[in-house]
Amino acid sequence: MAFFVRASNPPQYQRYKSYKRHLRLDFRFRCAYCEVTEGYLRGPDAFGADHFKPFKHFPELDCAYQNLYYCCNQCNAKKRAQWPSVELQEKGIGFADPCVEDPYTAHLLIQPSGDLAPSSKIGSYTLEIIRLNREECRRFRTKRIGLIATIREYRSVLAEHDGPEEIVDSLHRALDRAEAEWAELFA
Repeated sequence: MAFFVRASNPPQYQRYKSYKRHLRLDFRFRCAYCEVTEGYLRGPDAFGADHFKPFKHFPELDCAYQNLYYCCNQCNAKKRAQWPSVELQEKGIGFADPCVEDPYTAHLLIQPSGDLAPSSKIGSYTLEIIRLNREECRRFRTKRIGLIATIREYRSVLAEHDGPEEIVDSLHRALDRAEAEWAELFA
C-alpha cells in the first residue's frame, strides 16, 4: 500500500515548481523520502518539488504531477539526477517509491537508535543514495520515537492513577505539552 496518496487534482502548470502547494497537501507537509516534517524544519522554505524520475533522464516528465514529490532540500540535493542504470533495475535495484508502497515497511526498518536499516535491495539503494541516515534524519526519528514513548507513558500512568488531584493535573499538563510538541513537530 502506498505511503502517500495523491488527493490533489491540480490544473496543468507550465513550471513544475508551481505544483508545490498541491504537493505539500498530498505529502502531508513532510518529505517523501526521509519523512521530516515542515514543523520540524520550521516551514515550507526547507522543501521543494523533486522529480522522482529525474529531469535529466526523463525530460518529458518535467511537469507531470504524478512524477513530482514533495521533499526536503537535503533529500533533493542528495537524489538530484540519480537514477539506477538499466543493469541495476534488471537486478531489482532502484528507489523506494512512497507513492507505490510504504518504504518503511517494504524496504527500510527503523531501529530504536533512529537509524534505518535496509530490508531489501531497493532499501539499500535508497538509503545509500539519499543518505537517509544523515544526522538530521536520525535526530528527527530519535525525537519522534522518544516523544511517542513519553506520550504512551503519560497516558498509561494517568489511566492507572487515582492519587491526589494536583498530581493528576500535573500529569495532564505534561501530557498536553508532549502532545502539543508532537503536533508542532510531527503532525
